[in-house]
Amino acid sequence: MAARVQQQCAEKGNPNIFFADQRELVLQLGRQLDRMDVAHTKLMAGVKNEYGSFEDVQSGMLSVVAAKDTLWARAFKTDKIKPPPAKVIQIDEAHKSLAHTWQSVAKHYEDAIVIGWTATPCRSDGRGLGDFYQTMIQAATYKELQESGYLVPVRVFAPDHPDLKGLKVSRGDYSKRSLEQRMNRDQMVGNIVDEWKRNSEGRSTVCFASGVQHSIHIRNQFRLHGVTCEHIDGKMEQDERDDIIGRANDGLVDVVTNYGVLHTGVDVPRWKYLICARPTKSFSLWRQMGGRAQRPFEDYKDCVIQDHSDNALHFGFPDEDVDWSLDTKRKAQEYHKKQKQEQKKKDPYACEKCQTVYRGPHCPSCGYVPDRKGKEVKMTQGELAELERKKRNRSATKTEKQKEWDNALGIAMRRGAKVGMAAGIYKSKFGVLPRGLQNMPVSSQWQMPAKQFYREVVKPAKEAAQREFEMVEF
Repeated sequence: MAARVQQQCAEKGNPNIFFADQRELVLQLGRQLDRMDVAHTKLMAGVKNEYGSFEDVQSGMLSVVAAKDTLWARAFKTDKIKPPPAKVIQIDEAHKSLAHTWQSVAKHYEDAIVIGWTATPCRSDGRGLGDFYQTMIQAATYKELQESGYLVPVRVFAPDHPDLKGLKVSRGDYSKRSLEQRMNRDQMVGNIVDEWKRNSEGRSTVCFASGVQHSIHIRNQFRLHGVTCEHIDGKMEQDERDDIIGRANDGLVDVVTNYGVLHTGVDVPRWKYLICARPTKSFSLWRQMGGRAQRPFEDYKDCVIQDHSDNALHFGFPDEDVDWSLDTKRKAQEYHKKQKQEQKKKDPYACEKCQTVYRGPHCPSCGYVPDRKGKEVKMTQGELAELERKKRNRSATKTEKQKEWDNALGIAMRRGAKVGMAAGIYKSKFGVLPRGLQNMPVSSQWQMPAKQFYREVVKPAKEAAQREFEMVEF
């Protein structure tokens, strides 16, 4: 569709530019324009355009396919070239349109018609793009594209549930360094390879890692098992990246691992198995990664995602239709989750007695009322112990809780520990931290040595209470 827009502009003599932020996307559109016999000029570092005549130069300049970073560096950051003229500009991966560089480029072309293309029309936090775009047109839904044979449906299984507690968050997503350290463990990497060997059935695979070293670690483990595997990251030479992707397209590489390169726009239909080892808080990033395996290829009726990130549990399947909006206050993932919950309430079901399909509290045909079924909860031994402690806390009197807190503080004093240890001892019995009791520390006192806390807080409080008691007349 983007190539067709450029073709129509050129036919009318209107200069136009297609912007992309990745080299692969520039080359892909260039190949499509070649197939459509549309004269064009590529503006990208390392690319030389060849023209047969001055007329070819003129016609080629009507349709420019530009790498955004190249144009930014040459025409905006420096004055090496003048920005090409355009009456229409197209922005690929339009969910990034609010970035500073995109806004600077778009401001220069403020009189042009702006068309943005994306499969995920939202910012990284899920909010709409209404600060920049005025109208959204959804060309087709996932369901329509699957039914028409342009996409294949997704199957997901999640063999691992990563522990993400305490991870730092930067700019709305997990901090790269802390996430990579958490995910790049031998056991988890080993599970990735073992599960792939068990379930991939020879499908060509792309793997999304949480960092460069994580990606390399996964590649090395695949190679130890005799699997042809390559790694790609943004700092590699472009020729090497192109070679790896070309061999993957030809079926000469079983697995390609990457960090930060292949999640948008890359077109390798052969990939029908995807390993996600990159947890994210970004709804759009999860959907973009999931899109890499959905293109149809040969006789495959679906694609498979091996999810080590819990992204599918948090965001749903990446081929579920979403009610997208330009609303800057609405988060797509939250609205999508709410819609799914509401739809589930409305879904019809078959009567267990007469098989009549109905909605509502009872069957309209036979009157059968199904038994209410509680949610199945699987408890580990540790969870059971925690539950028992919390039950004990609810049943204990305040006097009993005070006695336990005083005892815990005494143990911490004998061990020469800080007040925080006493809280841990208390929690080991009741499952919760102490609250609402006498002689409780304030926030600044939790790191105080227990003996010091006793001398400065507990002992004076007890002495004051004793004096009040002695002054009472009986």
